[in-house]
Amino acid sequence: MRVEQLLMNLIANAIKYAAGQPIDVRLMRDGDTAVFTVRDRGPGIAPDDMDRIFERFERAASMRNHG
Repeated sequence: MRVEQLLMNLIANAIKYAAGQPIDVRLMRDGDTAVFTVRDRGPGIAPDDMDRIFERFERAASMRNHG
């Protein structure tokens, strides 16, 4: 269940911040490991936000820009 939640959050964030651009979702095998990749063409994360963005409840974009 947690893996499903993680994957769905990655896809939902890509859709939310992709600014209407295409999203690539890929699942590959690397030996015994599954590699799941989500790529969007949104604005990205500013270097100044990288240190804190992965903390709980943090976001780089303003709520005004993205609901």
